[in-house]
Amino acid sequence: MARALGSLSWLLVALLLLLGKLASVRAEPPRAGPSSALAARRDRAALLASARAEAAGRPELALRRLQQALGSRPSSAVLLRYAELALPLAGSASARELGERAAHADTLRRALARLERTDSTPEELRRLLLHGALAEALAARYEEALQRVREAGRLQDAATVACLRAIATIAAQRELLALAERALEMARQYMPQELAVMGELGLVQLARGRVREALRVLGERFGIEPQRLAARRDFAYALLSAGRAEEALTLLSALAAECSASLGCALEAARAALAGGRPEVALTFARARLQHGADLDALFVVADAHLHRGELGEARAAYQEVLRLQPASVRAQQALEQLAIDSNQQRSN
Repeated sequence: MARALGSLSWLLVALLLLLGKLASVRAEPPRAGPSSALAARRDRAALLASARAEAAGRPELALRRLQQALGSRPSSAVLLRYAELALPLAGSASARELGERAAHADTLRRALARLERTDSTPEELRRLLLHGALAEALAARYEEALQRVREAGRLQDAATVACLRAIATIAAQRELLALAERALEMARQYMPQELAVMGELGLVQLARGRVREALRVLGERFGIEPQRLAARRDFAYALLSAGRAEEALTLLSALAAECSASLGCALEAARAALAGGRPEVALTFARARLQHGADLDALFVVADAHLHRGELGEARAAYQEVLRLQPASVRAQQALEQLAIDSNQQRSN
């Protein structure tokens, strides 16, 4: 009996030792195998090679180095750096630049589909989703783009707002103004005080003929930064679109010297003055615009202002200058024909 108890005790001790060993094995973190260590070295090499290429002023090579390392299971670090270089969220882009970025959009979308999300930190994943939203927009998958922003967006987050502004830029360049307005309205929800978004939203609304909405948002922006010429000019443009030319001219005349030195502002002030029945003021602003170089719109204002003042010879000279710059201008040709008819009638009388 004693011998049996002793054997049992020995078995219990052995069992306890075995359980202890199993628990310690479970508690130890898994060691990286040869394949994961190799992947880590590959990622570090790709990031380093990309950084060197970028420092040498070779962005295409930097992107290639990263793209080669994406593989079947891309790491979040490599993929995020690729996204930052290929599809930057911030900054404006021309139509040509957007076309170049579109070539990378499919690569990013496919890589994101292969990404193991549990291997990414929450912030890495969030930023990747924002770049993915831009890729979706470039691929004309607009609802998917906005949905990704909803998944990854945060209040008062500059990256979220930059992403939505980029989507709005793509939409506007593709003449999808309703979509551009949606994206900018979303951006305002995430950061209501962002002045750049206010300005872009107001101009898109004006382009859509939504003058009342544009007046509200551009007026709000002007109220925040009344001394900034761009805010004053955009609000004046909205007032002019609403048929409130005198208010627009008053707004711009308050900073007349600064406005005259700005090409866009000088032209808007000239148009507002002409619409408000102030041809002499229109001439002043239009001539200020022409000091920076020939401009068809300013020449038309000069010609129209001279007509309002009854100065037919000066008007004729302005229309002839338009035809010299743009021989196919129907408006200038018709105006000159009408001037010839008027001159003949005056001589007949």
